[in-house]
Amino acid sequence: MSTTERMMRNVEPQPRGICRESGWKSKPLKGDWSRVYPTTWRHIHFLQLLNHNVDKYAPSTGEGILVRTDKLRNI
Repeated sequence: MSTTERMMRNVEPQPRGICRESGWKSKPLKGDWSRVYPTTWRHIHFLQLLNHNVDKYAPSTGEGILVRTDKLRNI
């Protein structure tokens, strides 16, 4: 099992992310998104390097972090 498969939970084509700039309201996101759960320090460091509200979002429901699927290919 590769690192990406351990971190990725499922692909969500139209999730809702929290936009903190508009007063903590949720908005639909466009594109392919994956809900991930970081399991190692390497995953956490990788997620810290991504641009917030561009490449990663906090989901409006559930756990984990929404990350663009194309960004996960770099791990």
